[in-house]
Amino acid sequence: MSQATAASVTACSAPRASRPARDRTAGVSYFSGNGAMVGHETSDDPAAAKLCSEAFTAVWDRAIPPDQYDIR
Repeated sequence: MSQATAASVTACSAPRASRPARDRTAGVSYFSGNGAMVGHETSDDPAAAKLCSEAFTAVWDRAIPPDQYDIR
């Protein structure tokens, strides 16, 4: 990944019996330095999906609840 490219995880979730295929997949989008999308890839690697899911959960647990969010 060059300096002018950033990655953004676009989809992931923890394993659940009700949605097994989707829940083992992580999607990553790549953007140029000016924000243009330059690529996308998916991974069905369980370790990648787990890492993505754990990161999402950690951030979500620290988020401000929507009813308490105030733009100033």
